[in-house]
Amino acid sequence: MKIIFFIYWFYIMIILIGLPKSGTSSFQKLFTDLGYTSYHWKKNNKYIGMMIYNNKVNKQPLLNGFLDTDVITQMDVCLSKKCSYWPQIVDYKQIHKENPNSIFILNKRNSKNLLNSFKKWGKLDQRLYNNSPELISDKTDKGLIKFINRFYTDVE
Repeated sequence: MKIIFFIYWFYIMIILIGLPKSGTSSFQKLFTDLGYTSYHWKKNNKYIGMMIYNNKVNKQPLLNGFLDTDVITQMDVCLSKKCSYWPQIVDYKQIHKENPNSIFILNKRNSKNLLNSFKKWGKLDQRLYNNSPELISDKTDKGLIKFINRFYTDVE
């Protein structure tokens, strides 16, 4: 008689689903200092957001290609209309459904301070409005603050 043992384990990843300019670089440093395989914005010179987008288009699990990853600290990308995707905003429910054993961190920052940081960091507010116009209808400071607060509430 031959006995076969199956070892079941669940892959646990830590996934930050907050917005950029909310401590993502600090989290990245923390996790890499602790020895985790952690990616921030890019993995092997590819934008994480576009990797996730391509998985979505190809009807694969959104985090396909991240099995070697312990932590994702920033997954969005917003460089041009062709290279702009915010999975933590539009697909966080699917990411959670596909990775139920993972640890999700909603890294938050005061919305007014976040707006100011968006403005200073390569005009991220304008890039967001121009490259992903479907995300925010009111493309004003007040509209972006309202969007940020609604995003936090929806995720919570």
